[in-house]
Amino acid sequence: MSLNRLASMLLKGALGLGCLGIALPARADSAQTQTRVVTRLAEGIYAIRHVDPLPGWVHGNTTVIIGTREVLVVDACQTLEAAREDIAQIQQWTKLPVRYLVNSHWHGDHWEGNQAYVEAYPGLATLAHRDTAELMTQAGPVMKRDALKDAQALIERSTQALASGTKRDGSPLNEAERRRVEQQAAQGRAMVVQLNAFQPQRPTLTFSEGLTLDLGGREVQVFHPGRGNTAGDVVVFVPKERILAAGDLIVQPVPYTFDGYPSEWIRTLERLVALDPAVIVPGHGDVLRDTGYVLRLRDLLQTVVSQVRAAFGESLQPDLEALRKTVDAKAFKEQLLAADPGDAPFFDYALKELIALAYHEAKAR
Repeated sequence: MSLNRLASMLLKGALGLGCLGIALPARADSAQTQTRVVTRLAEGIYAIRHVDPLPGWVHGNTTVIIGTREVLVVDACQTLEAAREDIAQIQQWTKLPVRYLVNSHWHGDHWEGNQAYVEAYPGLATLAHRDTAELMTQAGPVMKRDALKDAQALIERSTQALASGTKRDGSPLNEAERRRVEQQAAQGRAMVVQLNAFQPQRPTLTFSEGLTLDLGGREVQVFHPGRGNTAGDVVVFVPKERILAAGDLIVQPVPYTFDGYPSEWIRTLERLVALDPAVIVPGHGDVLRDTGYVLRLRDLLQTVVSQVRAAFGESLQPDLEALRKTVDAKAFKEQLLAADPGDAPFFDYALKELIALAYHEAKAR
């Protein structure tokens, strides 16, 4: 997929999950996280999950790696408020400066908080793949515009509901629902304030392959394992502890297959498995303690790609909508959603988009 097509997808709301046109259940955890969770992965290494900022907008996970001399952080959230909360947490752990901030890819929920780190740590170096830096330049103003639109719409809907005391269907709000609407209105107002203060901060150091950093007694590898979720996916690996921060190459329980390069994504995941990570911090979702989910994700991609390519072998150009009805991924849906079948609507949407990606990829072959 070209850089221009990725930017076009963002223009259509690809980053705002509330624009998906489906009702995402609260328990669809990779769609809407309700609780902040800090996980100690090893001495001086932490993963942070964030409460998502608005219905339909998300925060990526953050990884913090502390050496004896300096600190590296992977991904900076969607909002300045969440990034500042992380910075306050880091300052409780260590007085050392955050010297490096890695943006795993161009989606705003992984870099729009860069500004907070730049303000807190003047000597900061922000690292990203060259394609990511280019896409961030294109995407920043669009993401701000779309987020403001969604926040203002949420405020308007919430205000109307509170004034009327009713829901969209005309039924009355109960007390718990009223409190929830009041909370959403407050979230919307807070988001508007933060977005008005938002100033896009592009990477100060870009690369095409990768580099190795010494944080003082702790080696960290930052590299591009291949294209997958985006053109410029970057992962961070701590070889001694075998800890991998994977960005949105790995998201669970439902993967983010809304853009990307399915065929290459398969090979990229295999390269990550070959690292033999003991711990994986996904772009969204719970910390993983083995590669089992990664292999299932690889197999899902392979199954969809293979079925789509076979359809092209039988027809010069199959109909996409018809193809979506024939691709069979039922076994993967059952595996990935075993813990919570309530995530099914989100999985169905992600699969629909994955089939479209594989279709356009096969069509261009």
